[in-house]
Amino acid sequence: MPVLAIVDELAVIPVTGALDDARAQQLLEVVAEVPRGPRTLILDFTGITGVDPGTATVVHEAARALVARGASVIFSAAPATLADAVAGEHIDTLGDALASALVNPRA
Repeated sequence: MPVLAIVDELAVIPVTGALDDARAQQLLEVVAEVPRGPRTLILDFTGITGVDPGTATVVHEAARALVARGASVIFSAAPATLADAVAGEHIDTLGDALASALVNPRA
């Protein structure tokens, strides 16, 4: 999972393939290595082929880690199953990090 710098204050982390436990752990590892530079990070789920709903907690952890470093987090093209799982369990602790996923989840 690369971290793609778009401009100085914006980066994208594209998540592709099946989002299972191993892939979610990889997301946590990538997030831990993101430098403090980007103010906005987009977690792009466009390339997801399947979602294990149990990964919602790990995705939430990744987003919180970015928010804790001062970044705004945007979920892009999050599958409805992921958005529902994260929102249902954690909506109060993430604030606007899920706004995009909740308004326009992917079917």
